[in-house]
Amino acid sequence: MGEDTFRIEATIESSLEERRIAAAYQRSTRRKRVEVDGAEVERLSEAIGTLGVVAFSLADVELVSGPPAVRRRFLDILLSLVRPGYLESLRRCAAIVAQRNEALRSGAGSRELASWTESLARAGAPVMEARAQWVAERADAFFRYHRAIAGGAGAQLEYRPSVGANGPAVADEGDVALWEVRFRAALEGAEERERAHGMTLVGPHRDDLALRAPVADEAERAIRRFGSGGQQRTAALALRMLEADTLRDSSGMEPVYLLDDVFAELDRERSEGFLRLLEEGRTGQVILTTPKPADVRLRGGLAEWKIEGGRLET
Repeated sequence: MGEDTFRIEATIESSLEERRIAAAYQRSTRRKRVEVDGAEVERLSEAIGTLGVVAFSLADVELVSGPPAVRRRFLDILLSLVRPGYLESLRRCAAIVAQRNEALRSGAGSRELASWTESLARAGAPVMEARAQWVAERADAFFRYHRAIAGGAGAQLEYRPSVGANGPAVADEGDVALWEVRFRAALEGAEERERAHGMTLVGPHRDDLALRAPVADEAERAIRRFGSGGQQRTAALALRMLEADTLRDSSGMEPVYLLDDVFAELDRERSEGFLRLLEEGRTGQVILTTPKPADVRLRGGLAEWKIEGGRLET
């Protein structure tokens, strides 16, 4: 609003504890400041996870309709919050990919490239294992949430690792050693193509999430390519619900649900199905925005605010 700084503070109350968090930013110096219980944290990563928040917005349709990088980012952010060591493995993997790409472009010999291949297999295996395990644990819930919102058809959530379909069975998806073997074999098999392209063509940086549901001809197809706008938004809502479940299971606390005009492009049936999911079995605080009060049909009274002339008023 034309100022150089902003600061926002909040008190988090739960049955277990009460915590205070604050975040501030100064535009002129580009300095970020985060405090937890009055003490400034040295690194932002130390404060991540203090408050579980799941934000739903119209832009979430990109999770389904967008390229694989969008879905990888969704997974990486979530798993970095709940899986110890995941963020460090991801960073190490990205650094090795960059170095291995440089070796490929410079025409490195087989021995040098083999060294980078070995390092990448060790760094990338924990990342792929974590992704595979999360999908295996959440696929059934994704089916149920999609069905509850759509009012009928469920949908499939699958992990599509770039290392190929030939590898450990589903029962072994939690075995990092098997993922390392699988990854190493894929890298060695792709070496000729990678030399030709000058880049690493398999690994966590090329993975994807596959989302499939019955479409017009009742056959299960990729929602990204064949799903209607309503189906894509339904799948995106289901993914956000999985995010909320994951945060709750990790911290033992319900997250805060932020809904930014998510009903604008949903038909009445899907809107009501989604609201029922929020009302049944979820105790987290819900804050939602909508241009039309008629878009929201929650049971009971709601505290309401409005924006007039750029100011928030009760």
